[in-house]
Amino acid sequence: MLKVLNASQEVNSAAFAELDALKCEIERVRSGIRYVPFMNSLSGLTWLMVLEMLRKHPVLLLEFITRLPENVAYRLHRWLHQAEGR
Repeated sequence: MLKVLNASQEVNSAAFAELDALKCEIERVRSGIRYVPFMNSLSGLTWLMVLEMLRKHPVLLLEFITRLPENVAYRLHRWLHQAEGR
């Protein structure tokens, strides 16, 4: 997906608002690429990998703290309504 977004950014000669939206989407995808393995390591309790990721990308800690309330609310809702995991 990141390759497609980068390619469309290079080819697209759209308005500034569209290019800004495209740049925001590219950054969101890049953030997800870093964050998902971090969360997988955290949930798998592979602490050495978590620490290594935090050393390379300290912003992951801030992103984790930022996403924590939403994650807790989601899991609480699933628990209250007895939803199954994926």
